[in-house]
Amino acid sequence: MRVAIYARYSSANQSEKSIDDQIRVCKNYIREHNMTVDDRHIYVDEAISGSIINRPGLQALEKAAEDKEFEAVAVDALSRLSRSNHQMLTMVLKFNYLQVKIVSVSDGIISDDENAKLGIHLRGLMNELYLDDLKKKTMRG
Repeated sequence: MRVAIYARYSSANQSEKSIDDQIRVCKNYIREHNMTVDDRHIYVDEAISGSIINRPGLQALEKAAEDKEFEAVAVDALSRLSRSNHQMLTMVLKFNYLQVKIVSVSDGIISDDENAKLGIHLRGLMNELYLDDLKKKTMRG
């Protein structure tokens, strides 16, 4: 199975090494599950919030998925795709329509698993609540 990888970190205050760590985790998973990844299909967004929909790396990933260049997308965690529950659920539906499954390595979620729906919804809600809490703390500070 051909797999793409998507990695993201949120702000310039975070370490760029986060991207390398996320890619390493995904590559290990891909290798352990006898899948393949072409380095052309590693998409990243650096210092861009997960609440923003128009991210260059994410847009390139979606375009490649529409062009049927891979069958799955690996992410370290669903929060890398989005911190907005609505946006994340919309992406899951879009990738499902394109017959591209999402593999969230750290969350242990594979979108085409019959038991994944609850996990996806819960993770999406938790990720959005985390962002809301972070906004409050930032405004307070």
